[in-house]
Amino acid sequence: MNFTRFRLLTIAAFLITQIIVFSQKSSYSTTELKNDFSLFRKALEESHPSLYRYHSKKEIDDLFEKTLLSINQPAGELEFYKKLAAIISRIGCGHTGVALSDDYYKNHPVRTARFPFDIKFVGDRLFVIKNYNPENGLALGS
Repeated sequence: MNFTRFRLLTIAAFLITQIIVFSQKSSYSTTELKNDFSLFRKALEESHPSLYRYHSKKEIDDLFEKTLLSINQPAGELEFYKKLAAIISRIGCGHTGVALSDDYYKNHPVRTARFPFDIKFVGDRLFVIKNYNPENGLALGS
């Protein structure tokens, strides 16, 4: 598996989670969710360099099938995200992830508790790489 395919996988996974942002819907049909899930699965299966590193192909396939069967009614972004995140977590690759949209957090500020920053440690220093509360005046890289 080459780096370009992995990069495509990462982009595809990100785009799948962002599709919801543009339609501004509170709920998505079962068909829409299943179509997005199929695209998510295909991107992982075709491009992820170590999809079966920690779990057998059968275990991952069973997880995909179980998750697909669980998509049996309309759902919102958070519910769909939880399904995708559970799969990513099980795969065990720290370089692969999904995220809720920024618009989701803007529209759900009170109901969703979240650490207001994405951070990164470099040596013994901590850096802010994303600030979800721009009103606090903390600059990126601080």
